[in-house]
Amino acid sequence: MKKPKTNINTPRYWNQKYLQLAKPNKVLYTKHKQLYERIADFVFTLKHDVVVDFGAGIGPLPFLLDIRKYKFEGRRYIAVDQSKEGLKTAKEYVNAIEPVVCDVTDKSVFKHVEPGSVDLVVCVEVLEHLTNPITALSNIKDLLNENGRAIVSIPYGKSPYKDHYHIHIPKEKMEEWHEAVDLFVESIIVVKNWIIFKSRRLGEGDAKRIRSKETKTRTADLRIPIKD
Repeated sequence: MKKPKTNINTPRYWNQKYLQLAKPNKVLYTKHKQLYERIADFVFTLKHDVVVDFGAGIGPLPFLLDIRKYKFEGRRYIAVDQSKEGLKTAKEYVNAIEPVVCDVTDKSVFKHVEPGSVDLVVCVEVLEHLTNPITALSNIKDLLNENGRAIVSIPYGKSPYKDHYHIHIPKEKMEEWHEAVDLFVESIIVVKNWIIFKSRRLGEGDAKRIRSKETKTRTADLRIPIKD
């Protein structure tokens, strides 16, 4: 993976960026609509009481879920992001979310969310911005309860963006990282310019030998994913 020389993905950068965007639907209904629509579908189909939106930004996902009549009542929807301004906007549009200002690679997230207490973690278009993406994946795994689910997306192929730090993460590298942190990839879906990994945390009774065998068999059929 070739990394840009400087990572400008700082809280200051994203605070300014989100002030320019102003509304979550500017993200949702431009280049990312199909991606968020598909991820919202997954959220509706997976049973959960506690969900963490890891790298929530200005809240395009809860914004869309709210439009689609997602039941926030009786659930915890925790929105984590390093941008205070982004989460402020997200909260204005969907008051039911719980904003947590911290870096997704920082262990301080566990001061706000107990490890092993989360049913579902969603991480949309975040890892490619990080200098150490596997740390974020490890935090995702630690947040999940046994057999908790994760939905993680990255750009499919090289990112066209030049205004801020992106790294190109091959699909095989993402599979390798998931396995390294004990997240079992159940399915891989390509939606237009994005690739989505649906995984679950391995429980104590899971055998790594079986996991490795299943991964090799499953991914052998996914070298040329079908695009929507």
